Amino acid sequence: MRGLNSRLAAIQAAVIATCLLAAGPAAAQLVSVPNVSEPPAIDVRARSTESQHRSAIADVFTRVAKDPTTYALPPIIYTAHRLDWDSSQKLFARGYVEANPGFTVSGRVNDTPISWNAGKRRILGYSAAMIGRSALNNGICAFVEGRLIERSPQHRTFIRTLGWIERGFITSYWAYRMSHNQFGQWQKNESMLAGLPAPAAAASPAVP
Repeated sequence: MRGLNSRLAAIQAAVIATCLLAAGPAAAQLVSVPNVSEPPAIDVRARSTESQHRSAIADVFTRVAKDPTTYALPPIIYTAHRLDWDSSQKLFARGYVEANPGFTVSGRVNDTPISWNAGKRRILGYSAAMIGRSALNNGICAFVEGRLIERSPQHRTFIRTLGWIERGFITSYWAYRMSHNQFGQWQKNESMLAGLPAPAAAASPAVP
């Protein structure tokens, strides 16, 4: 019996050792590995594109602000309208009415004109608003120039020259469209005044 017991004990020990060895890898498979999150990748191309867009916008703004054609239109229009308005005052004093509804008290054509100061303020506001029109055109032109230069940097001088021609042409066109009627009316007013008799002088008070 002792021999059998010793053999049984040896077999039991071998079985237990085998189970322990087999259980080791299985237990190792159940151990959870901590999930180490990696930092998000930085999209260098996206940042570069955003920086280029900001640089392009800043360049357009700077070029519009420094472009003399941005400010050329308002003084031309203001001068033409003031010549027309100031010469009309002499006709108003003789009983003439204003044909432009924007400068009449009622807002109708051929009616009583507004005061000289009120008309001057309207002319100033209208002329100053032309800066926005010029700035819009010059901004679009500068943006297009920048894109063309990016594609064809070897033609930079030629593209810039075309831009100056475009801005000069547009400024001249708008100046003519918005002032030639007033210049013409000013000359017409002066011709009418030249053909009218001089106003009668006010009678001087009798000296006792």
